[in-house]
Amino acid sequence: MGFRVLETDTSIYIRESDNIILAVYVDDILIAGPNVKSCNAIVNELSQHIEVVNKGEVKSFLGLNVVRDFNQHAISISQPGYIDYTLAKFNMTNAKSTYTPLASGTKLKAATANDNVCNIELYQELTGCLNHLAVFSRPDITFAVSKLSKFNSNPTTTHLKAALHVLRYLKATRNYCIVYCKSTTPIDIIGFSDSDFASDEDDRKSYIGYVFIICGGAVSWSTHKQSTVAHSTMESEYMALSDAAREALARKQLFCELHIPSGQKPVTLLSDSQSALDISENPAKYR
Repeated sequence: MGFRVLETDTSIYIRESDNIILAVYVDDILIAGPNVKSCNAIVNELSQHIEVVNKGEVKSFLGLNVVRDFNQHAISISQPGYIDYTLAKFNMTNAKSTYTPLASGTKLKAATANDNVCNIELYQELTGCLNHLAVFSRPDITFAVSKLSKFNSNPTTTHLKAALHVLRYLKATRNYCIVYCKSTTPIDIIGFSDSDFASDEDDRKSYIGYVFIICGGAVSWSTHKQSTVAHSTMESEYMALSDAAREALARKQLFCELHIPSGQKPVTLLSDSQSALDISENPAKYR
């Protein structure tokens, strides 16, 4: 059919002749094109090779709710249904809501001999559900889920309470969504990186995170513990910038493959550490 698979994401196919993009996951296919007529034409082409069910304008895809606001030229994604399912699964439907992913001052440490161990399977199921949301549509819980997942092999009641706190937060914010708006200027990629110096209570390694914004909405994000111990805030921030820079190159390459002009420009990457930025621009300054 003339489609070319992208090197940066092998689940995306593009046909330059008519600006059609296919996002494929097993037997689910999302078609993006300049108009409805061209998208329906692709459905007809596919039906000549495989059995196809045309469900029309996208309302949901892989568990994501997709809402299009034609007046505002905006698209939003969210997962309120999955949040409701998770609340019911863990008997938290009537739980009291909270408005932070982790309670203020929460300190999570590895289990000791004197700690009460909780049901491991229950805890792993809960962190698995939370991780699904963190990966798909809720970057605001990514840091909390990354922290909690560390204890999957030996969770305590304290860890379980913290995980349920995240669920209570999701109940309060079930309708939060990521919104992408039409841009009146060239579509640019903007990245942000940060670190939480020596925040791990067990080994004093730092947590780092980054998020990339396109058309006003988050498209790529991550939070994880650094593999080495940073000796200063500057070092942890510099390592965060390093991770974010690699992701920036991946986003830039994706733009190039999609023939978006901004892919030829440098990606803007922001940090709140001037010393880390100075070292990035001139490594010779580091002593």
